[in-house]
Amino acid sequence: GLYASHYGEVLPESSDDVGLWWASSGWKVARERGLPDTRGGALTIRAARNEAEAAQLVLRPERDLQDVRLEVRDLKGPGRAKIKADAIDVLRVAYVPVTTPTDPTGAKGLWPDPLPPLRESVDVQGGVNQPFWVRVTVPTGVPAGVYRGEVRVRAEDYKATVPIEVEVYDFDLPDKMTCQTAFGFSTGNVWKYHGLTDETDKRAVLERYLDNFAAHHISPYDPAPLDPVRIDWPDVPADLKPGQVLKPNIDWTAWDRAMTRALDERHFNSFRLAIPGMGGGTFHSRREPKLNGYGEDTAAYGALFR
Repeated sequence: GLYASHYGEVLPESSDDVGLWWASSGWKVARERGLPDTRGGALTIRAARNEAEAAQLVLRPERDLQDVRLEVRDLKGPGRAKIKADAIDVLRVAYVPVTTPTDPTGAKGLWPDPLPPLRESVDVQGGVNQPFWVRVTVPTGVPAGVYRGEVRVRAEDYKATVPIEVEVYDFDLPDKMTCQTAFGFSTGNVWKYHGLTDETDKRAVLERYLDNFAAHHISPYDPAPLDPVRIDWPDVPADLKPGQVLKPNIDWTAWDRAMTRALDERHFNSFRLAIPGMGGGTFHSRREPKLNGYGEDTAAYGALFR
């Protein structure tokens, strides 16, 4: 639960002025809980090759700390092997106020959930915990073993060095996503949020979103929103005969290209292919079936849908 306090380890450079401790990625660190009773030597992560795993580095200063920055250098492993610093991300654990618990395991209070990247210095409030998410993506091809390095913490009138150890197991996780997902993703909201009107800009931003989904093994409903299947509908003749079929010209070129990348490079494992003329809706509203402006009760709809 949020207020569990039996986990975590105090780190060597923890002091009365600035408590310094760490916990695994699975815990929700409450802002108010005190330092752990157990002492440890290093922030520790264990992962296979081609796996991303994280641990939480927690600062608990007695006074406000200004301009806090974290820097991680290359990790040195067996022989001359390294995990480069660009394979390590530092994110800030942010909190959201919960006023109504959704189930018996919940509680009112500030819950840690968002993980914004730590791209610039931040101020840390005194008297409470501020976790930082240290995530290592282990490359393929590196030797198994323990990789060691440091997380350097710097602030106004404060500095500390935190040892970090990453144990790499001697096997690779496959690129294939094993958990099948279907994530609702509205590009319209993305364009509105970023103020995008130019297609080149839309594509550049969309790439960032899709890369982020892939990194977190999330498959969106539609991984090719800017490259749909193109359909050229034929004209409906005035003398349409019963049972007549009107064949549209279907161009899969752009969709095939986008989906090849979605499946072969990003490894998405599900998608939703809309079928024109089926109608649809949600529990809010309903869309009646139409094809090229013809409703399902017309002969033209039947000829086009066949």
